[in-house]
Amino acid sequence: MIEHLSGKVFSRLPGSLIIDINGVGYGVEMPLSALCEAPAPGQPISVWVDTYVREDALRLFGFLTFEDRQAFMMLRSVSGIGPRIALAILSTLDARTLRQTVLQNKIGLLESVPGIGRRTAEKLILDLKPKMEKLSFAAPTITSINYGEAGRGRPYSAMSDIDGLDAEADQLEAVVSDVRSALTNLGYKDKEINPILAGIIRETDSSLKKEFQTVLKSALKSLRDGMSVGT
Repeated sequence: MIEHLSGKVFSRLPGSLIIDINGVGYGVEMPLSALCEAPAPGQPISVWVDTYVREDALRLFGFLTFEDRQAFMMLRSVSGIGPRIALAILSTLDARTLRQTVLQNKIGLLESVPGIGRRTAEKLILDLKPKMEKLSFAAPTITSINYGEAGRGRPYSAMSDIDGLDAEADQLEAVVSDVRSALTNLGYKDKEINPILAGIIRETDSSLKKEFQTVLKSALKSLRDGMSVGT
């Protein structure tokens, strides 16, 4: 059972990281909120891991905090809640917010997560409440990594004005495509994603909108704000 991994980010994909540990690349699926905070390729990272084993699959799910891993495992313990829905919940609600949501019976907030209807939201609250009451935020100690600016996207090298504009357009298109894929994988529909991405492209500073993490973080914030309004 893999509990924890420390290494360097080898590559970042729309819904996961490849972490290089002594030349071995571990594919680790993560909540989108965690990917927003993850460092750039080549930088060190430390994650808590939940190992998901089935006859036909072995998947690793990674979390930047111990309590988020606890919450993920609690979610998966609920009948009918698989890894995809658990990741969707933790992509918009961290462990502390999820605990508050469950203890305060905020059914509407859970209903806003893709794949969760009212009956499932009610079941989640019923099953999770006794567990969330005991959820500890006193996590075991691991070496803290200050990602600082490492998590930010890498700027393009200087080009001619025309080539630079073309490169920026290509980079923005690639970033938007990756963010769209990440949100789609969680179950969000185009009618939810398109207005949010259009607004981000329109309003975000041009030097930031080329960064996957910046666009993804803005998209998740818009989704969270929309969920709060609906409660």
